[in-house]
Amino acid sequence: MSHALISPARAMVFVLALAAAAGCAKKKDADESAAPQAAATAAPAELAFKNGAIYTVDGPRRWADAVAIRGGHIVFVGTDLDLEKHIGPDTRVVDLKGRMLLPGFQDAHVHPISAGTEAVSCDLNGLETAEQYVAKIKEYSDAHPEAEWITGGGWLMSAFGPGARARRELIDAVVPDRPVVLSSTDGHTTWVNSKALEIAGITKDTPDPPDGRIDRDPRTGEAVGSLQEGAASLVRDKVPPSTPEQLQAGLRYAIKYLNALGITGIQDASVDEPDLKTYQTLDQAGELTLHVVGSIWWERDQGLEQIDTIKRLSTTYTKGQVDARTVKIMQDGVIENYTAVVLEPYKLPGKAPSYGIPMVDPEKHLVPELGLLGVEIDAQIAAKVDGLRAPYGVIVVARTAGTTSEVPLQAQDVIRSVNGKDVSTLQGLSDAVRGLPSGSPVTLQVQREGRLMYVTFTHD
Repeated sequence: MSHALISPARAMVFVLALAAAAGCAKKKDADESAAPQAAATAAPAELAFKNGAIYTVDGPRRWADAVAIRGGHIVFVGTDLDLEKHIGPDTRVVDLKGRMLLPGFQDAHVHPISAGTEAVSCDLNGLETAEQYVAKIKEYSDAHPEAEWITGGGWLMSAFGPGARARRELIDAVVPDRPVVLSSTDGHTTWVNSKALEIAGITKDTPDPPDGRIDRDPRTGEAVGSLQEGAASLVRDKVPPSTPEQLQAGLRYAIKYLNALGITGIQDASVDEPDLKTYQTLDQAGELTLHVVGSIWWERDQGLEQIDTIKRLSTTYTKGQVDARTVKIMQDGVIENYTAVVLEPYKLPGKAPSYGIPMVDPEKHLVPELGLLGVEIDAQIAAKVDGLRAPYGVIVVARTAGTTSEVPLQAQDVIRSVNGKDVSTLQGLSDAVRGLPSGSPVTLQVQREGRLMYVTFTHD
């Protein structure tokens, strides 16, 4: 299957693909899909596609022959015959010759800027073994003797066994004199060498940060070289920040890659101000051929004082192709490195049971309102088939006559019912309290370690 990219300024990007089966099916639907279009007197289109198998993602008229675009907007979808009235002397007409054309895809979780910069750094993506990683690190180091820090990533956790305990000695063997910092494919673990640990001042006496873990040798207590979650910040805070030019180059690389796959809209799942400036710069230059939802990162070591900054970033950078009205609040990690918060403990040989690493302190941080009237839950809610789980550290806040009391729930707690009504989802919890008059009692039935308990309060 071959792909070509059509990208009119400020218009939807389309994917062209050979699709013989679709070409057979589209004629019948196209004949049935004709709908009133712009009047013949409308200005001619700037770009038109004809003779195609055009999938519209519109139930009543799924297939069409032709599309016309003017001023960055689709102004016509229909038959080749009706397209003629939209074609003028300066219209660029593309004959699809039966090929498929469809709306661009949306990627709901991606990190294009960091992925793009990683791709032009020490890129380990596509490799699978520790031996291959070491060889690539040496190759990159030899080719870049001027680099004070070697950064990059793309290594698989599975290459280092359970827990992704990547060893510093492997990198030390090929790069002993310069710091090396490499992210795993998912970004939840960072692999470093001894020089990076030295610069960061990490020793056996360095405590784990609240939101991460320093993997240690069980005999000596020294760091082995893998830093889980927030522990990576101990080293990354020492790495010189990327320049605006490097960030822009990374984003250009990612845009080209994503567009080639037919992706025209994304959610960048973690952005800060330099990222937002990068999007804005390329957007203003007409280079951002993506619709971008930028999720502003919630700083875990800060509290409510960051709200004003988040509002400023949202207001400043929500324009053009960028929407920065989302906040990324990372509550825990992932299963592979034992940092995801779980109901049943991780059972690791020689170690005490662990329930993962909760990263947002509910007594310090504010999570967006959940619309539960008198019940506000200060953490993400995870739904289970057999009940609503209360994540680690959740606090039910009850307000009565201007006073506030807090009832802590625990990770293993499961909310079974509200005022006698069974709940199994967040929506069910919301529906159970919605519409209750002020002063009404609210009783949560909570299951904890096989026992039932009740939490009763009065909501505003």
